[in-house]
Amino acid sequence: MVDTDTLSESIRTAARSVLSVAPVMLDVASADRRLAEAVEAAERGYFSPQEDEWLRIAFSKYILAREGLHEAIAELRPIAFEKAIPSPLCEQAFLVGCAAAALLVNSATFIVEHVRKSPPLRQKLDEAEPRFGIPRKKYTEIYRSLTSPNNLLALHQSQLFARQRKAELKECATDPILKEVASLLESYPLQYPKFRQSIQSRIKYRFYSLMRRNLSGYQQALFAVFEGSGRIVAELRNPLREKAVTTEVRTEIHKHLQPGDLLVTRHHQAMSNLFLPGFWPHAAFFIGSIDRRRELNVSCSDSCWSRSGDDIEVLEAKKDGVLFRPLAETLQVDYVSIIRPQLSTEQVRIGIERGLTHEGKLYDFTFDFTRADRMVCTEVIYRSLDGVGGITLPLTERAGRLTLSAEDLLLKAIRKDGFEIVGVFGIGEAASHPIFGEQARTLIQESMHGNPVSYQE
Repeated sequence: MVDTDTLSESIRTAARSVLSVAPVMLDVASADRRLAEAVEAAERGYFSPQEDEWLRIAFSKYILAREGLHEAIAELRPIAFEKAIPSPLCEQAFLVGCAAAALLVNSATFIVEHVRKSPPLRQKLDEAEPRFGIPRKKYTEIYRSLTSPNNLLALHQSQLFARQRKAELKECATDPILKEVASLLESYPLQYPKFRQSIQSRIKYRFYSLMRRNLSGYQQALFAVFEGSGRIVAELRNPLREKAVTTEVRTEIHKHLQPGDLLVTRHHQAMSNLFLPGFWPHAAFFIGSIDRRRELNVSCSDSCWSRSGDDIEVLEAKKDGVLFRPLAETLQVDYVSIIRPQLSTEQVRIGIERGLTHEGKLYDFTFDFTRADRMVCTEVIYRSLDGVGGITLPLTERAGRLTLSAEDLLLKAIRKDGFEIVGVFGIGEAASHPIFGEQARTLIQESMHGNPVSYQE
């Protein structure tokens, strides 16, 4: 039997992801200027350190956004094309998938057309840069994907399907999120080459690929097709593998949690580990149950209380935005550390109230801490706790951006600078059961030196 509520939530999660990514993909004016400057530098024959850095920053933002769109498409395809899925769910999934595909294809076309004629710039974008999470041959992968006959056929089929069900697609946008996606698709429709153009594009790519291999024999191309070029880096992991945090472990951790605590986590096989600094890449804000928040006299609107009732105990920014989540969802991980702000009960209340004001915001795929309308995981904590009591959370420049990493928070707890270590699970002696207190502090400190002894596979 089809669980329509779960499918509907999956569609809206993907829709919020697409809307989060859209500003990065649609910032054509900035991209046009940056690429023009990059072409000019390439014609000069070299990139200065500053030029190289801003080019890497811009390209890494695009790659991150691109992965988010691929994941949205992968999640939506089974819903959109499975005959057992009832209307309007299949139409809604297809609508969001079309918007994701349009952003992907249109942005890739823009980049390829700007870069294809500049060999030095192509070479620069194909270089690996671990500091920014950029793998080798990324531009070439994008170029091939854009000209892939399989991808072009899939795009053609999707457009044919869209024309056949135009009326249903228009009617399926039944809530504000879906209406915003429909408006996005209407403003930026999918543009893909016709048959003759696709043949010409493929020939150009083949020539480019041949010349590239002849010039650089060690750079043998191993390409991925459209869906395989990457899944969203925020949460890619092996679905066949059980998470180390079991129900029993989660229950034990829950006994030690207090409102205001921070959960710093890691997935064993998440692609985001490549893009984010340190062993511990993610953080969430434990706000406690609705009863515990009422005991603290936390104040928020009636609608906020209704959205954060029942089993909701966490405020967390993930690919679908800053949302209230049950602890069971947040702890679908392999490693978890718990740290506690050294605040009074009244100060904890203030921090939680500040955090609640950010619920509902979209995720920030650009990791820009200077804006508050979109947020990453640690920015929720930054804007909730910085300046409360004696807590200060200074931002650190990384890859040209001011950020606060999850490990920055752990370091403050290790130093007892506004936070303290509560417990840990997943590393060393805590590989099979949570450990609390001073021993947990030692284990976390060791993990941050790059040599964690994790649980056995």
